[in-house]
Amino acid sequence: MDQLWWDFTGGVPRCVAEYVDAPITDEQTGAVVEVAGSAFVRMRCSPVHALDLTKREQGAEASQRFDASGRYRLGGDSALSTARNIVEVVQTGWGGGVLTVTVGLRHRAPLGIAWAGGDGPSATGGGDVQGAWLVVMQ
Repeated sequence: MDQLWWDFTGGVPRCVAEYVDAPITDEQTGAVVEVAGSAFVRMRCSPVHALDLTKREQGAEASQRFDASGRYRLGGDSALSTARNIVEVVQTGWGGGVLTVTVGLRHRAPLGIAWAGGDGPSATGGGDVQGAWLVVMQ
């Protein structure tokens, strides 16, 4: 099972994940975005006030993992270095309190969203952290 984790601060967003067909488009510009894989999951979360991408990274800052185009680099010491089905994670929308991420997969598989919450601090020092997992089966 592959898992992606996001820490949200400043309130609990509603997240929805669904399979989508190519071509993948950027929600703000409508431009086609290349995402590696043969199956695609779009995860939309709203309202998102703040997002902490660093908490689940061991040995690397998230800013070093997400490049300027919003692509998450797999491999090395990243949290996804052992992913079996996830090929690529690309931010395909961010604005107006809505975060959209498209996940490229090797193949379609059952998926779900799990939640964790608490009043503990995030990796960046904020409180009221709520987390969301996107879980993709092999």
